[in-house]
Amino acid sequence: MSREICPHTGFSAAQQKQWPLLHSHQLGTLELGDINSIGQDYLKGLSNEIKASISTSRMSQQETKARDRIYQHLKRNIERKLNGSQLHAFGSTQSRTSLGVGDLDLCLVVDAPSPRKILNKVRNILSSLEMTEIEVIGRAKVPIIKFKDPETGLPIDISVNNELALYNTELIRAYADTHPMVRNGVLSIKYWASSRAINQAFMGTLSSYAWTLLAIGSMQTDPHIKLPNLQNDAIPNILKLDDDYNVGFHSEPPSPWEPTLDHASCFVSFIKRMVFDWPFEHDVVSIRNGGTIPRIEKSWEEGEPDAWTLVPDHLDRRLGEHSMPIEDPFSLNHDLSRVLRPSGYLTIREEVLKAWVGMLNGAPWAELSKKEATTEIQQFDLFEDLRNLPMDRINALHQETIDQLTRSEEDGVRLSSQRRSIGQAIQFALGKRDTPPEGAIEDDELVSTEISESKSQLDELILKRDELVSKIVISSPKISETLRQTFGRITEQLDVMNIPLLEREQELASLFFELQEMYPIGKEVDRLNREIHYIKKPLHGNIKHLNKSEKKVKRKIRSNRKNTKSLRREKGRLESWIRIKNGSKK
Repeated sequence: MSREICPHTGFSAAQQKQWPLLHSHQLGTLELGDINSIGQDYLKGLSNEIKASISTSRMSQQETKARDRIYQHLKRNIERKLNGSQLHAFGSTQSRTSLGVGDLDLCLVVDAPSPRKILNKVRNILSSLEMTEIEVIGRAKVPIIKFKDPETGLPIDISVNNELALYNTELIRAYADTHPMVRNGVLSIKYWASSRAINQAFMGTLSSYAWTLLAIGSMQTDPHIKLPNLQNDAIPNILKLDDDYNVGFHSEPPSPWEPTLDHASCFVSFIKRMVFDWPFEHDVVSIRNGGTIPRIEKSWEEGEPDAWTLVPDHLDRRLGEHSMPIEDPFSLNHDLSRVLRPSGYLTIREEVLKAWVGMLNGAPWAELSKKEATTEIQQFDLFEDLRNLPMDRINALHQETIDQLTRSEEDGVRLSSQRRSIGQAIQFALGKRDTPPEGAIEDDELVSTEISESKSQLDELILKRDELVSKIVISSPKISETLRQTFGRITEQLDVMNIPLLEREQELASLFFELQEMYPIGKEVDRLNREIHYIKKPLHGNIKHLNKSEKKVKRKIRSNRKNTKSLRREKGRLESWIRIKNGSKK
């Protein structure tokens, strides 16, 4: 890659070529015009073109019937063999916002303590039904089983107790049913995003569902559309899962709503907003809140690093949180932009600008939504470096990766133990822990030993001092001062005109003798305090040293975790390729 780095955007020459409009926009040299630059005749033609493309992309009646037949077949068999279970369909097909044929998404609702065990039972049922390519993913937050229908090849996913997805589907369908143009507006934006390959969450862009929420949010905030908020003032409906979720919403707008819309107006409004009023600068997209909600109100400030700080050389790193925050309407802590990668974020910004500039130049819908197989995201080949290697070399790489991963995991355990021991040593030295650290502290064993010895001496001295302090009522300097004053009072020249009472003389004598007894104790307290201070000084130095060591170990832990994660990914990649190659031999 060329090293000609732009001093203003940080883009390399290759990145300037990959994202040319975004580069120009950041430099302030991109002419964006305004909405008035787009003529009505063009919008009318664009609307007809969008309408035609959406119509041809929808599933045929035959495809719809085939999917429903498969769903009913699975529902009948699974519910019969799993008592008390219910199998539901969800997703864009059910909400009627689907484009073409996609996966069939199903949710199994069942009262079971272990979803993984349920999935194993489902796997046996699917095997008996002769389903193919069955794969159980039981460790995910929402356990899932993936497979294909043998007759049609249709990919099917069954998740367990993913009930929020059912309500999400119903909410999206309610919005789509408010007016035909709402559904068409969502479909136009999803069609464009799909064509431009920016609706692939697994590739670091946004999911199709996220684009649906963006489309609805845009129509809610557009002053010319004002799509009603179906969750506003709705009767609460609390769904108890891992938490309480309010899934209440209106099935239709509370008051009459008849917008003047066409296919183009929704799309143009959406792109215009993304170009001129980037909704993520200070806000979170939230259809629950009528379009947006301030970032600060949700405490969803943009995390570091952002995409701009990762160019040109670190686009493989993870983005900071909430780069393009999109709130799930029911699971309010779920940000749908968490899947974004830096290159995905920048590509979305580029595609939005490309669509706007295209409309300014009168580009037809076919050009705006042209499928490009040459984008960097689509060109990515996970197995590119493995395709020409012999299997014995692949197996050797696999074993080498396993060995490296084992060592890295062992290092991680050792570093975590070391960090824990250092923390315990610091707490022990500060007196916040009664016992010495449990494990050894590598490279700092001498310091740890010194702390233990010093702490032992310190505790012994403090105990002695405190015992002595309990025997005196005033401090050592005060004892000396009071002793001198009392002695002076006793030995001062007698004033024959003012002879003190006998009781007063006795009190002074008694105080003098008490002070004489306390005086050596006070001196011993002073000596112990000096010794305590003498021990504490190097102890504080040892604590400072351990604090530095703890920071050093933390850095090592972060590096180890990154390396371990990378090795796990590489192990999974190699195993996937081995499965593919073994499968091709059968």
